[in-house]
Amino acid sequence: MSIQTALQFIQHVRSNETVQHQLESTDLQVGLAALVDIGAMYGFEFTMEELQQAHRHDWMMRWVHFQSY
Repeated sequence: MSIQTALQFIQHVRSNETVQHQLESTDLQVGLAALVDIGAMYGFEFTMEELQQAHRHDWMMRWVHFQSY
């Protein structure tokens, strides 16, 4: 498990409409555990904490990228 794996899952979700539809139909009110479980279904093993850290990292990198425009 790692933050890198969680980042890979985030990228996988962005590029895979099937996973996007699955997430849209999932009751995410149950929290990050649902995302961790869905990630595991697709072979991405990470913890809730790693997913939170990966999300922060991804958000910051995209913020920096779009600030340059």
